[in-house]
Amino acid sequence: KNLKKVYLAGGEPTYIKDYLEFLNGLFLVNPNCEIIINTNLKKLSDAWKDVIKKFKNLTIICSCDATGLLGTYVRYPLWWEEFEKNVKFVSENANFLQFNLVASNLTAHKIFETCTWMKKFSNSINIIILEEPDLFSERAVPYADRDVYIENIEKLQKFPVSVHYALSFRNKIQYLLKRYHNSVYDEGLHKSLQAEIIEQDSHRSLELQDVDPFLYSWIYR
Repeated sequence: KNLKKVYLAGGEPTYIKDYLEFLNGLFLVNPNCEIIINTNLKKLSDAWKDVIKKFKNLTIICSCDATGLLGTYVRYPLWWEEFEKNVKFVSENANFLQFNLVASNLTAHKIFETCTWMKKFSNSINIIILEEPDLFSERAVPYADRDVYIENIEKLQKFPVSVHYALSFRNKIQYLLKRYHNSVYDEGLHKSLQAEIIEQDSHRSLELQDVDPFLYSWIYR
């Protein structure tokens, strides 16, 4: 009854039955409690939808790396149409929706496209730059292929986001540009990334060559 704020992460919160039971019980005794749920929104059952609708002070923080087929690939097995429907539901029924956009060398070449999609549902976009493991950093990208990243990232220099996130957003865009301009290429990281992609694709029904020709062209060079 005395709780002021509850933050739920995971694993994936929407897969944890105890979280759902806890929130339903909390609503009975403390319906005004602030709830923050950090989720990938891969799945959203009717029971979770009911919880999201009834709490009036509930925030969803949604992690997302890219859109469409690339989004499915990076968070495999995420089914894009279902994910987009879940995002739309949350944008219409939760009190607040924030996106955490995870930028890596598998996604930053389409970061403008991803932000444009996110803005349909929320102006609150927080960029998280994936620093580890290093094989997903810009240092694995050959110099000749970095222009594609730089051109896409540059489009976000004046991209309109919520005032609360604007300063951090601009700083991270400038930081990404600096990294793709100046970081030293590491052939060893490039080869490690290639090995990682080969390994993960061997266990999937979706392979990089069918998802993103640009990524495939430089990773397998």
